[in-house]
Amino acid sequence: MSKDALLGREGDGFRIAMTSLDGARISAGAIAPGMSEAALNVSRSFARERSAFGATIAELRAVQFKIFASSHAVKSAPEAIQIHGARGYSNDYPAEQLLRDAKMPEIGEGANEVLRMIIGRTILA
Repeated sequence: MSKDALLGREGDGFRIAMTSLDGARISAGAIAPGMSEAALNVSRSFARERSAFGATIAELRAVQFKIFASSHAVKSAPEAIQIHGARGYSNDYPAEQLLRDAKMPEIGEGANEVLRMIIGRTILA
């Protein structure tokens, strides 16, 4: 490769590539929550309109959504702690409370494991 084709100094290629990748990672991180929200919104609208077995599928899927959402919270909360580092365990920061509170949706309103058994039993009936 000729020197006039270099994007920086010779030997700096990896650093330049990593700098570009960091920018792309920020973009992906910013886009992902919006995509998740859009998926939820279109699914919620469709589930409220579509009927099956004498009820809207929103009524039939409510238990499954509860399982998904609560499981996601339990997976996300430790990541908040990780980002905060040692401060994540301090009650001076909200990450600590999020970690404690994230478990409640999994066990309240029926434990996820019990709800999974009910779904399985219903499917196999």
